[in-house]
Amino acid sequence: MFAWLFPSTCPLEPDERAWVDARVAWILRHYPHLVEFPVRLPLRSDFPEVYDGTRDAACALFRRIQSYMGLGREKIPLAFYQEGDGLDALRLHYSGRSGGEAGTAGKFTHGGGFLSGRPTIHLNEASLKDEVGLAATLAHELSHYLLLVPRPSPPGANESDHEPLTDLVTIFAGFGVFTANAIVRSTSKDEGLSSTWSVSRSGYLSTQLAGYALARYAQARAETKPAWRKHLSADPRAYFEQSRRFLRREPPLSLVP
Repeated sequence: MFAWLFPSTCPLEPDERAWVDARVAWILRHYPHLVEFPVRLPLRSDFPEVYDGTRDAACALFRRIQSYMGLGREKIPLAFYQEGDGLDALRLHYSGRSGGEAGTAGKFTHGGGFLSGRPTIHLNEASLKDEVGLAATLAHELSHYLLLVPRPSPPGANESDHEPLTDLVTIFAGFGVFTANAIVRSTSKDEGLSSTWSVSRSGYLSTQLAGYALARYAQARAETKPAWRKHLSADPRAYFEQSRRFLRREPPLSLVP
């Protein structure tokens, strides 16, 4: 929350920074086209369809994000589930945007290998209430699809490493504002004479790590003061600005294998 008090230091520990830099270099080497995609923002200019929380609206949002991520020609089924439906019995799955009382918000499944099974994205019915959070979830699950096309493995990557790497891919595919803002979300509701306020957490990155990754993303795009930064929530924006100032003294990442 107080990142702005340390304007020229890296907000990450050395091992965290090394992890981000290695995976960002890997993303830029194997998916160089991603940084050319426009940055998507929670505005009607990017998402013109009216969202009413229904399955049909979620499907329309899914197809739009699929197109924005360069996967418009891929036939990726979208399914829906509720917690406790037994989705864990499927052969292979990755859970996305977990956190809060709702459990998983989405899952990516395929059976016995990417080419022999049919990849499917599943959405938790409870996640349909929040359009911005749902967009972050869909970008995350579609990033699983991108990563599971046969590619060289990132250095030191393992199954537990896959989920945070997937969140990093969403940043470089133009959905970093959604990913960063979804990490910690607060909601409030007035009910007559009483009101409620709650905080939920989703995703696999900390706000510090997301802010630094966004700064590396801006550096890769040669953006010194990107207009999209004003759409970041306070904490990720503060860590982004801190990281951006720190990286002024650092060279761009070397795209090593």
